[in-house]
Amino acid sequence: MSHVEAMELFSFVSTKRDTDETLDALSELTSQNEMCENGTAELKELVAAIRKFGLPDSAFCIDLGVVRGLDYYTGTIYETTLNSYPELGSICSGGRYDDFSELLY
Repeated sequence: MSHVEAMELFSFVSTKRDTDETLDALSELTSQNEMCENGTAELKELVAAIRKFGLPDSAFCIDLGVVRGLDYYTGTIYETTLNSYPELGSICSGGRYDDFSELLY
């Protein structure tokens, strides 16, 4: 990855958007990469389920800047914060990691 590509990627993931804008921005990239297409479809399903439960959009967001554990997480990464206590940082986080035990050997 070139320096320019890295800067473009950093700009893309650090730009704050509302949920639908983020999904639209990701959808524009899906034709370029099957993994991106699958991940975007998974996020769309997740957002639909959250909304079905009646959670307002103000209670959740898709933050593309939350990238960690990319070598073992195999799905969406979750991070929970309390808006009233931002100084606490993340109070609950995690994600799916298939075949994690195989990574230990």
